Amino acid sequence: MGITDFLKRNTGPDENTKAHLKEISIGNTEINIHIGKEKTLFSSTIVELDMVGDEIQSILIDTLIPESGNELLKKNPNILVAYFFRGASYKFECKFTGIRKGKYDSLKLSVPTKILKTGGQSYERSSFRAATTMFAPILFTINDIEEKASDISTGGLSFNTLQNLELLHATGEEFDIDLKIPSQNVEMTLAAKVCLFLPRVVTVKNQRKNRCALQFTKLRLPEEEAISQYIMERQREDLQKTRAE
Repeated sequence: MGITDFLKRNTGPDENTKAHLKEISIGNTEINIHIGKEKTLFSSTIVELDMVGDEIQSILIDTLIPESGNELLKKNPNILVAYFFRGASYKFECKFTGIRKGKYDSLKLSVPTKILKTGGQSYERSSFRAATTMFAPILFTINDIEEKASDISTGGLSFNTLQNLELLHATGEEFDIDLKIPSQNVEMTLAAKVCLFLPRVVTVKNQRKNRCALQFTKLRLPEEEAISQYIMERQREDLQKTRAE
């Protein structure tokens, strides 16, 4: 094997990076796209990975919002991808490499050699996370406005909001939230801080919302047990659905 072949074999992503890319592709993770020095922040969703055997050839994402970003990519293929996954925020640099034509076109991104965790807790943490449901919501109040969590763990929760919480994220200020678990008839006041704020990356009923995550900074045993019970109930429901299928 020559030196050229050796370099080719050792310039791709390592196994941890590959595994992480596979995980974020399964859940169609929402992402932010920074194109060169453009001030506009674009958003998209990971569709799937283009695989040949066990090797990732490219990352396929949905077309960008706003749509002007799709033309900008052709002029400036160097981009930065940022996203939130399992309680942590990540980013990586890559290039726009082309378009996969189909019923719905997908944009092709090069595979990064390194992914950086930029905040929040590691996605390898021990806290189990459960998605909330319409019939078992998690409600909480922040700035006297009631919000609904998308998912929750004993480490924190994430949600989509119209509130601008960018300053709280930047300062790391700690504050109290009043949280309700209606299915258990439980109410609690928790100390928290904003560990992630991604502006206008989610569309809900034709509204562009901000993606936000809170980290619980102080959790007493009764509060932890109540949240853990909620998570176990959701896991039990998921298991029952899987067996029914």
